[in-house]
Amino acid sequence: MDRPWLRWTPFALLGGVLLAWLWPLLAGETLFWGLPTLQFYPWRAYAFDQLRAGQLPLWNPYNGGGAPLLANYQTAVFYPPNWLHLVLPHVTAMNLLAVGHVIWAAVGMWFFAGAWKLPPLGRGIGMLAYGLGGYLVARLGSFPTAAATAWFPWMMWACHRVVMEKQASSVAWLALATGLLLLAGHAQTAFYVLLASGAYVLWLSGTHHGWRARFRVWAWAAGAVALGVGLAAIQLVPTAQLLAVSDRASGLDYDWTTNFSYSIARAMTLAAPNIYGTPADGSYVTEGAYFEDAAYIGLLPLVAALFAVIGWVRARRGKQPDAPAALRGVPFWVGMAIVAFLIALGKNGPVFPLLYRFVPTFKDFQGPVRWLILSVFGLSILAGIGVSHAWNKGRWTIFWSRLIAAGGLGMAAVAALVAPRLLPDDIPALQAMVSGFVSLGLWLSGCAILTLLMPEAGGRWRSVWQVLVLVFVAADLFWASRGLNPTVPAEFFEPRPASQTDELLYLPEAYEERLKFETYFLMDDYRVAAARWRDLRDSLLPNLNMIDGVRLFNNFDPIVTERYAHAVGELEARFSEADRVVVLEDVPVDVSEEPFGADAVAVGAGISLVALLLWGGLWVGRLARSRASDKRV
Repeated sequence: MDRPWLRWTPFALLGGVLLAWLWPLLAGETLFWGLPTLQFYPWRAYAFDQLRAGQLPLWNPYNGGGAPLLANYQTAVFYPPNWLHLVLPHVTAMNLLAVGHVIWAAVGMWFFAGAWKLPPLGRGIGMLAYGLGGYLVARLGSFPTAAATAWFPWMMWACHRVVMEKQASSVAWLALATGLLLLAGHAQTAFYVLLASGAYVLWLSGTHHGWRARFRVWAWAAGAVALGVGLAAIQLVPTAQLLAVSDRASGLDYDWTTNFSYSIARAMTLAAPNIYGTPADGSYVTEGAYFEDAAYIGLLPLVAALFAVIGWVRARRGKQPDAPAALRGVPFWVGMAIVAFLIALGKNGPVFPLLYRFVPTFKDFQGPVRWLILSVFGLSILAGIGVSHAWNKGRWTIFWSRLIAAGGLGMAAVAALVAPRLLPDDIPALQAMVSGFVSLGLWLSGCAILTLLMPEAGGRWRSVWQVLVLVFVAADLFWASRGLNPTVPAEFFEPRPASQTDELLYLPEAYEERLKFETYFLMDDYRVAAARWRDLRDSLLPNLNMIDGVRLFNNFDPIVTERYAHAVGELEARFSEADRVVVLEDVPVDVSEEPFGADAVAVGAGISLVALLLWGGLWVGRLARSRASDKRV
């Protein structure tokens, strides 16, 4: 029998790993690398300062000759957790939200695994794999992505309730989760989560209900999602208005869309995350962005996911006639993980080019690699199923565990002691791979040894062994993602007196790109920006200029108007060779500061208000029926 304290162990480990990663935040430092500096802090600090002053932040007067701000989806002004910016210093709010969404993602997976009746060990493995896994942690600085990722397990949990419980409160939970997912600020992640949730409802209802009940469940789920869209309309309507006049109105070209495509060679990082090095210590040796390819869930969870598949096969062959319900879900999770992986290959595989050509929406988002969120989710729940219902000490398991334990230690020894003597020491890629194989060998041996030490179910030391398993997984995930979210002193984001507020400045595109990715935000070494944070703060990179009230024609928004894109083209024709900041006197674009989206916000607010009343009506009806039932009893 599992000890009661075992249920709290995963949460303690979650907090411990987060503290070990981000303890400088407690000492007054802040996240900054990449998008917090270039987008999210400047946008949100300005937007919420405007709200504090009683003004709706429709417009950003400091970038692009004036640019929509509230309609910029990733500003996420209407996402309730972001309202912390109204009551706390912006740096504090930003850091709390980043850490809080990791916790929310992990807790959501705990509840979803609980819906499948997994025991504490399985729930704990799933929550650690998803919450502390590379997909979320490596992207932590992309706050809207992290926020939307955190809502994935809650969406699945709410869908599960709608299908299995068929109550008004379940519909209300799904509507709320949908609304918050859509308000979180990352349309691409939200779209993938909605697709996965819809597939889950279709599959789960198909395995548990007849046709009549299925249609009813589908109607409830569709109604809940529609209600959630209504709750988020206050943001969606102005964003839709901006999209209609943006450079994305006709879709993205193929090269830009497939810019971040997963590579088959990267699949090695699913078992050895730093086989190509890590930008945390400057050892990253391949092209591309580490954070875009990150999908590591821990080696033991990956092995446990394989055990889940083996357990399902055994159950299908009749060797486990009393197989739990969770095992019957294995094909769905495996299918979701494989399909998403194939799409994530983008231009490197055969699937995405066809989808781009023939299926709507595939021209609307950059980065097929982000489909990996579905693979990560599927593998995380499979890991929980595997350790709960398929990991055992059968004869063949013991044989392979002994072999892997010896082989893993041998791999680590050869890589650590022999390889450095045989390989040249001036090739960074080889050195990174040697280090990666050492780590892989050690973690493989640890998985095998834990299997060999597994006590019998109900044994005296069973709970202690389960704690060791959870600690092992947490330690692995801590090691894999250490240093991926560097910090600098919080004074980095303090406003400075604007010295050139009467001038409009411009950084030629080549100069801006060189500053960003060759001078400060090097994709292979995160330490450079942290070491040069004072110079970075003075760099005038967009959208840092907003903090100081400096007018810069550059704009690092993900969605810009066609008018702005045309103006940049004309400026580049004149200043592309300039290797400096240019002072603009005549700007070939209308820079009127007329508020953008005021009418759209009003329309969206009206829709959201109606949706909120309907949502409240679901709860009122639920309470009324509950009281009537109590009186009859």
